Amino acid sequence: MNRIKTPSPLRVAAEMCRNKIIDGVGSNYHMFMNSVRGIVEIILLASLRPEDCRIICAKNSANKTKLPAGFEIASTTDPVKRINFYTSTCFEGCDLKDTEGRIFIICDPWMKNTLLDISTSMLQIAGRIRDSRYKNEITLIYNTTRYEEADDLESYKRKVAEELSDARKDQKALNQCSKGLRSQIIEHLREYNAPFIRPEGDEVIVDMNMVNLDLVSYKIIHGLYKTQVMMDAELQKSNIEVVEDKFDGRKFVELMSCKRINFKDCCEQYSAIKSEPIVLSFDEDERLIRLRNSCPEACEAVDKLGIEEIRKEKYHKTNILRKMVRKCDSRQEVKIKEEIARRIKIFQAYTPQEVKRILGEIYSDVNLGKVPAISDLKN
Repeated sequence: MNRIKTPSPLRVAAEMCRNKIIDGVGSNYHMFMNSVRGIVEIILLASLRPEDCRIICAKNSANKTKLPAGFEIASTTDPVKRINFYTSTCFEGCDLKDTEGRIFIICDPWMKNTLLDISTSMLQIAGRIRDSRYKNEITLIYNTTRYEEADDLESYKRKVAEELSDARKDQKALNQCSKGLRSQIIEHLREYNAPFIRPEGDEVIVDMNMVNLDLVSYKIIHGLYKTQVMMDAELQKSNIEVVEDKFDGRKFVELMSCKRINFKDCCEQYSAIKSEPIVLSFDEDERLIRLRNSCPEACEAVDKLGIEEIRKEKYHKTNILRKMVRKCDSRQEVKIKEEIARRIKIFQAYTPQEVKRILGEIYSDVNLGKVPAISDLKN
């Protein structure tokens, strides 16, 4: 495996693509990145044309709208081009034919869905091009992480606490901007160093699940992937030989496991963990945090319906979500609950007067003829 450690994996990939088009000879590039948005960024940075590259991803309307004008979603049976992009739809069970094909894997920590598990996804990608004379060679382009600055977990928790405080200040300031300016900032939010802020509608919120997941990620990186030596050992354990190491002076990347989990498995695992004997702890179980991040609707269903009710529905996701809605008294109550979750943030202090004011605004928005009371939150 060739490794390229760089703070800007998308720019490095774009530069390689641009040079390949200019060069016009030799091998073809097959670039695996589980992000249509990331692929589009590479295309734009490299000024690629539709005739230069082939894009294979899930054929749905969302992906089609993301592609630049003139670009279309191709299939594996279409002719190979100089540059070929693939999302996870081609990571396994898909044979590609190209005797001159070279494989590149692009991982960007700012796009969590592009981070691959060494023991599974990389091995699956390695076997995609069956007949290439470069089939035993892979180039991994990856980024640095935020996890190397702290010496231990406690110092990292202090760093997170400071960032969380700044995030809440930023949230307040951003939501006070004009709607036009705020929408522009939200569109490019990923480019800013704001790990705990995410868009919700036309505003931004501080997501506490992202805070919790960040702490879990720190532990993962400082466990199996703490050092370059441990990363090399994990690669070798999976029979991947490291033959070249570029940009050696830079810090190592987060390559945390990003295995996708289906709705049924998430429901069962989430329920099983919640059923375990309670152990006195001030921290939430990290497994629950990761499951809620992977499949939030499954975890919410278990919380609201219970696993037995979900089993009765045979894990039919649509039916289960409908049942969750029916458990509420009315659509009006659903809207009230959604607005309370959006406007009243956890881990943030409010006076009774502030709570009543917020509830009054929500009741007015949904045309509920009721005077707000603090006790309403219990419902």
